[in-house]
This record gives sequence, structure tokens and C-alpha cells, in this order.
Amino acid sequence: MSEREQFSELVEPHVMAMLRVAAAMIGASHAEDAVQEALIKAWRALPSLREQQYLHAWLLRITLHVCQDRQREKYSNLTKLLIPLDDVDDGQLAALGGPGSENHISSLDLRQAIRRLDPELQLIILLRYYAGENSSEISFILGISASTVRTRLSQAIARLRNILGHADIGLSVGGTDG
Repeated sequence: MSEREQFSELVEPHVMAMLRVAAAMIGASHAEDAVQEALIKAWRALPSLREQQYLHAWLLRITLHVCQDRQREKYSNLTKLLIPLDDVDDGQLAALGGPGSENHISSLDLRQAIRRLDPELQLIILLRYYAGENSSEISFILGISASTVRTRLSQAIARLRNILGHADIGLSVGGTDG
């Protein structure tokens, strides 16, 4: 078996979690490319992985970094695309999502609320609910204590409830968390 085949076999069980995290961070349409980039980086850095048991967390950490780089790149280019609101007529503003429009309603969903959180709280939510990681795994991925993870998770859920204006958003801190 070639080295590439061995690597592919090694990472295959982790690709879906990587895709979920990438899709949550940068959108489904860009997730596959980000995961491919993360896998290339992982392939190149594989000798630096000291313990096989941390492969999953290591791959997710690489995926997070790739997505964060892409977000920074996107937002640095965004200012070039912005046009002054004075140059947009009322019809164009309505098409962009004025009150009552389909776009406006969809912007009130959970994903939009998550994007309004501070970046460190976004990561905790993404890793817990999109990648299915527990506080110990998130602790390892982000390099913070498990108690800090649980505290930030509680803060994130409270802020999401506040943003969405209701108490039950279907997220909980508890569960089978280690």
C-alpha cells in the first residue's frame, strides 16, 4: 500500500467532521475546498503528529486554521466590494433583504445568530454542535482547559438565546461530555 493510500485510510473517518466544521465556518459551497487544503497541509505535516490518538483533534485544528485564513482573506477583500448606500436605490435595498423579504427572514436563523457571537464562542459552538466534539476534545483542539470550554459554551448558549429572543434553541451544555 502506498503512502498516499495509507494516509487516505488514516484520515477518511475524520473527513465528515472536517466538512461539517468547514461548512459551518465558511459555508457549504467552500467547505470541500477548505478540507482539501487542510488535508494537503496535514499530509505535509504528518511527521509532526507525535501521537496517533490525537489525529482527529489535529485534523480539526488544521481545518479551523484553513477556514480562519479564508475568512480573513474574504473580509479583507470585502471592503473592495462595498458600495456606498447612497448609490443604492430603494428597490435594490428591498432585494437585498428589507423587512418581510425572504432574505431578511432567513437572516434570523441560528446560523446568523452564531455569526454574531465573538469568534472564540463561535468556535466552541461549531466544534460542539457541528463537529460533535466534547469539552475534552475541544480543549485539546483549542489549547484551553475543559472548564473554560464549558464556561464559554454556557456563555455562547446564553448569548444565542438572547440574540434569538427565546429560551429554547435546542442547544444544551450537558450531555455525554467528558
